Amino acid sequence: MNETQIPLQQAAERLESTALNVLMHIKRNLLAAEEIDGSWFVDRASLADFLASRADSPKQNLCQSSCSHKCPSCNEEI
Repeated sequence: MNETQIPLQQAAERLESTALNVLMHIKRNLLAAEEIDGSWFVDRASLADFLASRADSPKQNLCQSSCSHKCPSCNEEI
C-alpha cells in the first residue's frame, strides 16, 4: 500500500457500504484497486471520482437478486 491507496474496509466505510460491495465495484471496474499480499487496496482518486459521480444519483445495489451466495449485503443499498 502507498499514500494513493486506502484499505478495502476504509473504502467501504467511506461508501457507507460493506467490503463485499466494494469488491463488487472493483470487479465491475467501477473502482480501481490492487491486491497486495492477499489484501485489497482502493485507489483514492478512483474512490473520490466514484463518490463525486454518484453525489446526485440514487444509490444502487450491485448484487443480483439471484445471488448464489445469499450474503447479507445482497439486500443492502450501497
